[in-house]
Amino acid sequence: MTSVLQGFSKSLAMTVLSEIGDKTFFAAAILAMRHPRRLVLSGCLAALIVMTILSAVVGWAAPNLVSEYAHFSLNLSWESEELAEVEAKLDADWKKPDGATKKGEKVDDDMKKQNRPFLSQFFSPILLKAFSITFFGEWGDKSQIVFEDVFAALDPCTLEQLKELSSKRRVIEETINDTSSITEAIAREMSGGLTSKAEQDLHKLKEYLPLLGNLIFHLDAISRNRQVIHWISNLRIQWSSALGSSLSLLNLMGAKYFQLNNIRFELGMTLFLYGAILRERACEISPVALVQSATLFREAAGVYLYLSQEVLPSFHSANAGQKPPEATSSVASVMNLICLADAQAVTIRKAEEKKATVGLLAKLHYGVAEFLIEASGILYSGNEEVKDVSPRLFEYVSSFKSLHELRSKRYLAQDLQALGQVGLSIGILREALNSAAKKIPGEESWRLIIKEEIDGVSEALAKLERENEFVWHEKIPSSDELPLPQGSKIVSAIPYQPMRYERQLVFKI
Repeated sequence: MTSVLQGFSKSLAMTVLSEIGDKTFFAAAILAMRHPRRLVLSGCLAALIVMTILSAVVGWAAPNLVSEYAHFSLNLSWESEELAEVEAKLDADWKKPDGATKKGEKVDDDMKKQNRPFLSQFFSPILLKAFSITFFGEWGDKSQIVFEDVFAALDPCTLEQLKELSSKRRVIEETINDTSSITEAIAREMSGGLTSKAEQDLHKLKEYLPLLGNLIFHLDAISRNRQVIHWISNLRIQWSSALGSSLSLLNLMGAKYFQLNNIRFELGMTLFLYGAILRERACEISPVALVQSATLFREAAGVYLYLSQEVLPSFHSANAGQKPPEATSSVASVMNLICLADAQAVTIRKAEEKKATVGLLAKLHYGVAEFLIEASGILYSGNEEVKDVSPRLFEYVSSFKSLHELRSKRYLAQDLQALGQVGLSIGILREALNSAAKKIPGEESWRLIIKEEIDGVSEALAKLERENEFVWHEKIPSSDELPLPQGSKIVSAIPYQPMRYERQLVFKI
């Protein structure tokens, strides 16, 4: 008797917790708002009874029919589209044109009765609609293939937390894939009034990461248990790469998928995404809020530094070809340096607003170049981890570096001219133009930026050469005699502090 009660109570609790908030829940709610509630209730109950009986039969006959796995992919979120389609169909039934005469309505009703499907002759169409929506919504419900399906919860609280983790994960999938049916107004309310999409995405990730961290914390405590090892071995989490050789920078819609049966792979990829969106938000506000933008770039740098030092080294057992570039310490280190270069570049704009000396600006610009020289060293090191990185990332780093080297030399030339060293100033500008001409980017946007900078340096050089010819008559030193540029790095990463919700998780082991 005790086992019967225990089985009943657990199945009741788990079913209630797993069904609240799924698509059939909302479909039933929408139907009940628009049609007689008794008919809707009857249809939904009938569908659930049939589904429960089928589930129990399958569970009795083939306990191993459904394998335990979690398949997460950034391109498989179509549940919200289905629900939107259901609601659209219901809207079409609800919003019918007015203006028909009573006689015409009576004729239409008679025609409808004659043309009804067979079952509609005996049951209300509303009841059948509620039954079909609920039945087919429950049949093969993808919400079953989630964290709670992989890890066996011992109590309802653990199940609820695993369900919450899966729910937060689905929200992120829908956001990245742009498949969410939620309107902008609702998204703004759900994120506490945030209007920027990047801010809304950051809000979602900040809700998901502590839950994921809590799961990893509890799994680490029992990581040697055979059952836990079995669960994790069946955990098939997939991500597409943003930095693969055939993909554009930070475009999370790539076609190639990578799978590692490691829960830390999910953490690493999610943190990489978090850093990318922090950087996106920093770029978004840089025209109007330089200090805040620099802070966000430094926070992103801290995320990538944490990834490269604390999270990704645990993936050393996987071959480089078996994991995306984002899941390697080398690429995380490159992104850390790029974000620091971004932060310093924004800081320079603030320094220019405050009329900093040209000598200081020259050092700051070369400081940006030094961050990127270090990043280039990693990318061109021949390391196995960077062999599949997109060429566009290489070009981005190279173009970014060339731009700030050119600006640094332009400011250095101005500083030397102010000190009366016109010959040295001319020599530096000539060397800057020769160097820039060898590194013209292939991408149109960078080519235009570099060309504009080259035009400015060329104009300044032509002016100085005329002055030197008629006034100063100074000797122009060779490239070997020119002073080496000096850089100054004034920004550092803001350390990432991982958050974890301290909620007890108990598993059936």
